Amino acid sequence: MNKKPSFSKINREAIDKLVADMAYVKKRLEDAGADVYLSGGTLLGAVRDNDFIPWDWDVEYMVHTTNFKRKKFMREIQKDGYRISQFSLSGPPRIEVHSTVEIDIFEFKQEKDLFRRCHKIWNKSEMRIPASFFQNPAEITFKGIRFLVPSPVQDFLAWRYGDWQNPHQSSRSKKTYLTDSFSPNRHKKKKKGLIYYTLKWPRKIAKMCDMLIVKTLGFKIKKRFK
Repeated sequence: MNKKPSFSKINREAIDKLVADMAYVKKRLEDAGADVYLSGGTLLGAVRDNDFIPWDWDVEYMVHTTNFKRKKFMREIQKDGYRISQFSLSGPPRIEVHSTVEIDIFEFKQEKDLFRRCHKIWNKSEMRIPASFFQNPAEITFKGIRFLVPSPVQDFLAWRYGDWQNPHQSSRSKKTYLTDSFSPNRHKKKKKGLIYYTLKWPRKIAKMCDMLIVKTLGFKIKKRFK
């Protein structure tokens, strides 16, 4: 279970610090050549409520890889004393900047008429977004900071969430409100690894072992959750 605090449990002083960190991270990203878009629940809350969603637990930025100098960004932000984490099952690691809550930075690259997320994250299908949403990006002001957003932003939110104008508090798995267009594999049964069956290791460790087995021995693990 995710232990990260939700916005409803964060005091005003901590929110003010987060907003300052959001502005700083955005500037460092732009200095490194990135176009910075609001994404995920942060974008949804900004457009619908002009605020963070109370039960959300992170800030999400989306950047295009075309001109983004990742190493420069990492070097500068660490030099200024920020702690970061990186994680991905494949592709360049997703960057998390630690603040009051994590500021997650997702990189996307264009492939013909789609923008594809460069990182594969636990239990999440590969994300592809129609490039038409980024042909003429709009801007919004959120917490006093100007951000790019996909355009038309209402159409993007409908594509991603469906009935985005009505709040739906759900589990952190997000299965109950993402659309099939955005997350086509979310209802598929998850594979349960061979090593987890036999040794009862923690699931994340078992999944890493499964990956090694598949890559080194070349066969698929067929056992599934019951």
